[in-house]
Amino acid sequence: MSTRMVEVRAKVLKQNDLLARALRERFRKEGTCVVSLVSSPGSGKTAFLEKLLAEYAALVEAGQDRASGWPSSINVVSKIGQVAAVRIMARDYQDEARRRGLLINAACPGLVETEASRPWFDDMSSAQSPDAAAVDVAWLATRPAGVTEPYGELVQHRVVLGYDAR
Repeated sequence: MSTRMVEVRAKVLKQNDLLARALRERFRKEGTCVVSLVSSPGSGKTAFLEKLLAEYAALVEAGQDRASGWPSSINVVSKIGQVAAVRIMARDYQDEARRRGLLINAACPGLVETEASRPWFDDMSSAQSPDAAAVDVAWLATRPAGVTEPYGELVQHRVVLGYDAR
């Protein structure tokens, strides 16, 4: 039986998607994710991402995040950071993962009705139950042995999303 690693990413709504686009641009300008994901293991991608997110956390604590150009939603920043970390891991471990039959992906189940999500969204009418959301995440995590794709991707409802997908 092959092992699968899945990082769950909660979908952000349209307003947060606009903020996410701005954050992706900031990552591009800082030289991580889009550019750094293609570099070799040990080139500093993870250290750079950790440093960038630590700087962000310090700015939030100081109340200076918005003035420094970061989005107002901590959720957007954390989800993009999670997806970037999974993509870095997939890139760095690609040879070993292929050899061992491992898939490394990030999963976006969409909006899920949970106690944690309710306070953040005014309209939960399109939210899935946790059980319904788990179906596609479980599918990704239990791909049959020998399956090599998707790999290093963000997947929602069994479809690979591009980095700029909304």
